[in-house]
Order: sequence, then C-alpha cells, then structure tokens
Amino acid sequence: MIHIYTGDGKGKSTAALGLAFRASGHGMKTIVLSFLKDGTSGEVKAAQDSECIYVKCCQTEVQGFFWNLSDEEKIKLKTETQRGFLFGMQCADGKRCDILVLDEVAGAISNGLLEEKDVLEFLVMYGQDMEIVMTGRNFPESMIALADYVSEIREVKHPYHEGAEARTGIEF
Repeated sequence: MIHIYTGDGKGKSTAALGLAFRASGHGMKTIVLSFLKDGTSGEVKAAQDSECIYVKCCQTEVQGFFWNLSDEEKIKLKTETQRGFLFGMQCADGKRCDILVLDEVAGAISNGLLEEKDVLEFLVMYGQDMEIVMTGRNFPESMIALADYVSEIREVKHPYHEGAEARTGIEF
C-alpha cells in the first residue's frame, strides 16, 4: 500500500519514522531513503540503533538547502538522489524490506532531482506488494490519486515565524 504524509506542517518525516518504529516492534524491516537531508536529525540517529530500520541519506557530497546550492552542487545532488532512488528500486525488487520510506521525495521531484513519471512507475510496480511511505510538500496529483493513505499535516502555528531558531531534538 502507498502512504503519503504531506502538507506545510511539522512532523511528516517523524510520522513516517514513527510507522517504521511501530513496524520494528513486530519484526518488520524498514528501509528509509532520505532525500534532501544529510542524516544529522535525531530520528535518523535513533533509527540506527534499531536492528529492523536501515536509513540511507541521499545527500552526502553537498551540504545545505537546495535553494542555496550552486549549479555544480545541484548536479552532484541530482546524481546522488538518482543513485538513492535506484537503490530503493533494488530493495523493492529484491524484497529486502517490508516498508520503504521515501522521505522528502516530493521535494526531490519538485526540484527536478527525480522525475515524476519514474516515481509513478515505481509506485505502480511495487505499491501493492509492500508498504511504500512517502513524505514531502506539494505532491503531484497523480501520486495523491494513486495512494491508499494520504495524511495532510497542516501548520497552524510555529515559533519559527516569531524568530525562533530550529532546536536540536525538536525540529531536527
């Protein structure tokens, strides 16, 4: 089945990893492919302690937010992102996990790092054989229509808008 956590609110990736932790309590294996992130968040560190959760961050060669990267860095990031997605396809094809999380895949698509059609083909091919969980803002309608679960996390209020900095253990 295909799950989507989307919206402008905080907690999409945390919800996906919460599902991974729940599944691990039942011995299910989860592979998390984290796009547009460097792997320094607390939930990634916690997941590394689980025998049932494997996290692969697909942004290691360049650091920083996409909109701050040079053209050369964006090319490197695109290569890394596509390599990570290929790894996910191999995991699904080889039935290496029960759950595959594509964290921030919507951002990878909207920034031109992955092609919508490639992700759609992947979902059609494997979405009924395993749980595929995707996170990010502004998913294409084609993916919303295909998904079995769609949860929207909406921001009502956030201290960032009052000048608060991101806090270790809370925002990352």
